[in-house]
Amino acid sequence: YVTGRAILLTNLHGPLIDGLRRSLLLAALLIFLLVTLAFRSVKIGLLSLVPNFLPVAFTFGVMGLVGLPLNLFTTPFACIALGVAVDDTMHFLARLRIEFQKEGEYRQAILNTMESVGKALIDPSVLFIAGFMIFLISGFQVTRNFGALVGFTVFGALIADLLLLPVLVMIFKPFGKERSEEP
Repeated sequence: YVTGRAILLTNLHGPLIDGLRRSLLLAALLIFLLVTLAFRSVKIGLLSLVPNFLPVAFTFGVMGLVGLPLNLFTTPFACIALGVAVDDTMHFLARLRIEFQKEGEYRQAILNTMESVGKALIDPSVLFIAGFMIFLISGFQVTRNFGALVGFTVFGALIADLLLLPVLVMIFKPFGKERSEEP
């Protein structure tokens, strides 16, 4: 029998990737279902997946570029970052729906939403990012990597919620037609 650390790590890698794949698919399904139920809209449920999963996918890409391996210590970042990201997305969309019902126009509703909840999204996210970036001063490389991955992904999710989500809302108009477009 072949034994040793190398074979142990090789045998661990397959189940780790399968578990990550299943976790992310389950997270996507649950986020989609919860947002769809909360807003009673499949369109909004699908729309919410983009600013939540794009930063995670981007982080995985950066990991590949810099040669940071997927292992037991790097893969959990995705689930933690998704938890923060989906909260910000729901907060933004909930306020946007209220503003759109009041204004009847997407552009003004987005501006009002940014004005009212923008700071409420930024402050906790920055604190969360800073909390994980503290890990960068650790003497343990695994801890530094984990903190950097979570912080980087949450930063990407915040940017996606503040910049990408409004653009997607303007394109797909998930709350219906603007008052000026109605016959």
